[in-house]
Amino acid sequence: MTLYAYAIPLDQAVQQTASSAAAKQTAENAALNAPATAEATAQTPNTRTISGVFGGIAADELAESLEELAGAASAGFSVVPVYGSDAVDDLTDGYYILQSATTEPERPQAAGRLHRYSVELEAAGTRAQQLRAVHTSPNASIEQDIATPTTEQQYVGVDARATLTRWYDTTSGDLTSATPVDTTETVHGDVDLYDPTSAPTDAPALTYKLPYAQEYERDCVAHDTRGYADKESDGVINWQRVFATSHEIGSDAALVLSTRAIRVRVDEDAGTLTAEEWDASAAGGDGAWTDIALPASDWEPVDIDLVYLGPARIQAQVVFENASTGELATVDGRWHRGWDLIQWSRATGEPTPSGLVDLLEPTASGSVETPGSEAGLVKRSGEVRR
Repeated sequence: MTLYAYAIPLDQAVQQTASSAAAKQTAENAALNAPATAEATAQTPNTRTISGVFGGIAADELAESLEELAGAASAGFSVVPVYGSDAVDDLTDGYYILQSATTEPERPQAAGRLHRYSVELEAAGTRAQQLRAVHTSPNASIEQDIATPTTEQQYVGVDARATLTRWYDTTSGDLTSATPVDTTETVHGDVDLYDPTSAPTDAPALTYKLPYAQEYERDCVAHDTRGYADKESDGVINWQRVFATSHEIGSDAALVLSTRAIRVRVDEDAGTLTAEEWDASAAGGDGAWTDIALPASDWEPVDIDLVYLGPARIQAQVVFENASTGELATVDGRWHRGWDLIQWSRATGEPTPSGLVDLLEPTASGSVETPGSEAGLVKRSGEVRR
């Protein structure tokens, strides 16, 4: 069995082909094709250190992704599942805080590099002790003039396979059944949408149960294309998963931000923004990413700043320049899990130039309120056990 820290395999080779559904999920979510080996060392009852070696054509990218996942910049991933413990002695499947990670190339001059890694894990409980949760802060208003404004769809998205979904009052501990109001089809399956304003309390947490191995599959995701047009080719995974807002994009690469239902590719150097939506009926019913038609525009992205990366939400700020006039305009973008549109808004509160509105409108949600989703845990004690 492969040991995983969230979406990163730590102890054996990823499949070299992508013909199966499992390989497809690996291609979309996890790391790149490379083997690794791992072992655990006990320190204190709540702490373990996983040490091992990444090897193969993508050892560099795996090492960087692991460091990012454990880094201070990845606050949205402060607690992640580590599972597949059959592969490593003295380790229990569960939720862990990745306290730190270090990596070091063993033979930097050689092709097919090897990277030794060590990651310190602090136990945060198991599914028997904790419930997954999305903490919300609904009704946080934003300026909206890119799409027709609406107060609807400030929804919280959760994998449709989740069970025991309930609203949790973080003050009183009260629990109330939660019923989805809509469902979105994504590249790896359905995401149910819940309205936090229907909960009997302000700023509730939506608690639920979901197996460790399923957590990453329908989360929001950021990828570094590493100069490749396609996510995978001939079974080899080309794109790198990004976990840190400080991630450096190469000069020949682009950044892809996705809710699994809609994704946008921003290439600063080429000055291009393109968008795709997941069409479950395409490719004979197998589903495929299809282009969203965007108009020709003088407005070009010249800078993208990752503001927040988490399983339930991604936020970025994009600076556009008008190639004809030199005018600059800064736009905030929010990608929410399960949403099939992006919540664009002008960062400064000034009116968005009409040409930039035309460029972004086909991908824009009209919602003027955001759920403020943040992934976390709620302890199974007291009312939560009922």
